Amino acid sequence: MNGGVSDRTDVAARHIGERGYWTSDELVERALAHELAADARALVAAGAFAETHVGRGPDKRRDLEVRGDRSSWIRDWSRAPLDRYRAVIEALRVSLARTLFVSARWFEAHYALYPPGARYAKHKDQHQHAPHRLFTCILYLSEHADGQGELLIYDPDAPDRVAARIEPRVGRFACLASARMPHEVAPSRFDRLTLTGWLRDDDPHDAL
Repeated sequence: MNGGVSDRTDVAARHIGERGYWTSDELVERALAHELAADARALVAAGAFAETHVGRGPDKRRDLEVRGDRSSWIRDWSRAPLDRYRAVIEALRVSLARTLFVSARWFEAHYALYPPGARYAKHKDQHQHAPHRLFTCILYLSEHADGQGELLIYDPDAPDRVAARIEPRVGRFACLASARMPHEVAPSRFDRLTLTGWLRDDDPHDAL
């Protein structure tokens, strides 16, 4: 991993420590983002995306008012172009651990597809069913304009105030503190595609 990436991830760690989130159009090369987008679209065409649900056990259900995305979990990180993206995430993991003194141990991720009109209501990614998620990492693989498919990040100290609006752009990267930052995915008139994942502090074998 070159010095440019590690320099950027060090900046990311400082910003996340100070305000809870960070975005960049430079961390991930645009060419790599387009390769990942093509990989995701091939999986869509192959029918490899599944409906997402809310709740657990007997409360598990499909609720389009809460979330309407479909997902395809990454199981094999050794294949291109996923291996190159994972190297970027590893640099970020090292910077976060060194700067914020956190025990981020591994990364899980899925491709997420939001069809037209789908949303994800305001939520935090660390909760009782996912207590080991430390940082949420989102790489955008599609482009939208005019507020379509925005990520709304809320001020944790003023829950009704939007602290940032992140407009999807291919290659744009966002990282949030999973326990601290409420966020919401606004609907779009178009398919919205991301590679979304979490740096976790547990043992990967325990999460299986």
